[in-house]
Amino acid sequence: NNMEIKPLRTPDRVKLADDFETLEAEKGDTLKFEIDKNPPSVEVIKENEDGTIERVEMKDNKIILPSKEGYYIYELKAKWDKGKITFLFDVNVN
Repeated sequence: NNMEIKPLRTPDRVKLADDFETLEAEKGDTLKFEIDKNPPSVEVIKENEDGTIERVEMKDNKIILPSKEGYYIYELKAKWDKGKITFLFDVNVN
């Protein structure tokens, strides 16, 4: 009854990523995600240092980090029949 919802919409992923701790990882590391209630649809997008964006393949709730050193921002979008959620995180790959 007293719920207030504010949509978080900003095209600037870098600004959003600044609000969180950056993960440190090695080239080619694997990240595994645990998402409750197994969403039937998960999309992962990676933003490179030069601002280009590309889709990342996710298999068995895992993604493989780039083999090139650099700073990357990831956006993971999970969708269920009755809702969706977006996760954002950044990684320094060494």
